[in-house]
Amino acid sequence: MRRVRWAVAVGLLSTAPRMLAAQYLELFEPAAKPYHVGDTLVFKVKLTGVEQMSPVDPAPKLAQPLPAGVHLVRADSMRRITNGHYESQIVFQFFRAGVQNVPQLVQRVRNLGADPGRNIVANVDPIEIVATIPDAGEPRPEDIRPPVPVGPPAWPVLVGGGALMLVAAWLLRRWRRVRAHATPAPVATMPRISPLDARSAALKRFAELESAGFARQGDVARHYGETVDVLRDFLHAIRQSPRARAGTDELLLALARAAGIPAHAAPLLVEADFVKFAAVRPDADSAERFLSGARTVVERWEANDAVR
Repeated sequence: MRRVRWAVAVGLLSTAPRMLAAQYLELFEPAAKPYHVGDTLVFKVKLTGVEQMSPVDPAPKLAQPLPAGVHLVRADSMRRITNGHYESQIVFQFFRAGVQNVPQLVQRVRNLGADPGRNIVANVDPIEIVATIPDAGEPRPEDIRPPVPVGPPAWPVLVGGGALMLVAAWLLRRWRRVRAHATPAPVATMPRISPLDARSAALKRFAELESAGFARQGDVARHYGETVDVLRDFLHAIRQSPRARAGTDELLLALARAAGIPAHAAPLLVEADFVKFAAVRPDADSAERFLSGARTVVERWEANDAVR
């Protein structure tokens, strides 16, 4: 029994350094100074000491609401550099001069097992923001141009300008009368693409986007934008959408009333809006899953599901 107890004690002591290893979330301010009001400042974020852990959230989050005069431009996803070492970037803009506090960040990490996780907080010293407009006490540059001489009133120019305005008003009135009596030209109607042709065109375009590899090249926004455009055009062609470029709310309402569209079409449209309008930047794997989901929407549609 004593040997077993000593073995357990030695095992715990051998794993203690690894269990108590320091974990850091560090925020590094940009090197180029001074910082001016409205500048886009890119801060580097490092997460270290998490060899047996992984980030829960894809990007660092704000520990508290943003203070007045600070704008969050974007927060990039964490990238694994080495074992236990992750890096990211977060971009702020400061719109008030003077000493400003940098927002506090938090990153949640957890063990590879069923660990609920823990929060690691990063702090950074306040930074100095310089105003772009000089203070009231500083001398302002004066106009060195000489005064412009003022001559006598140019009444012939005023009279001529008034006559031209009268002629222009008469011509405009006559043009409106002629236009009112003219026969309107017939409106040319664009041919409507059949649903089956729309399905084939969408699948072909998805294959082209997959071969282009925009997400792997770092252009995630273009990957999402072109993929969701193909999906929107397909929904419009099969008469499930009010118009080709309807807003997401209007399109979601049309999908709720229609039949024959897989249920996960709506989440794809919402996810694309987060990338387009909220500057969310998913990783390449998430972007490829997004394209795969859009392709599944088109592949699961059948011709007999179209609105008659």
